[in-house]
Amino acid sequence: TESILFEVGNDSQLSLTVDQEPAVEEATFDITTNIATAPEVAIKVVDAVGNIIWNTTTSNFPYTWNLTDNNGNRVPAGIYKYYGTYKSDNAYGGTEIKHLIVIDPYNKSTGI
Repeated sequence: TESILFEVGNDSQLSLTVDQEPAVEEATFDITTNIATAPEVAIKVVDAVGNIIWNTTTSNFPYTWNLTDNNGNRVPAGIYKYYGTYKSDNAYGGTEIKHLIVIDPYNKSTGI
């Protein structure tokens, strides 16, 4: 036999949001939290099938993402999911999974 120990804590103490919706040129992530010390947040953006297309870890918010994947390529227009995991001196956990719509920038030369 094997034993697995799970530690279940309170509801998430951190909310991750995006300021631009839909995102065209960039997406700015921000947090709302009641954690006293600035938490370190690992932000992940995934595509429709769950592949991580971009991720970063930061304690500095707001944090602006330039809509490029981990290889530096512009992500295609579409619906993505984003979430974060966080830790600080006395708290850790995950955020709610939310949606982010990315659209192609307006082409001024062609009008489309």
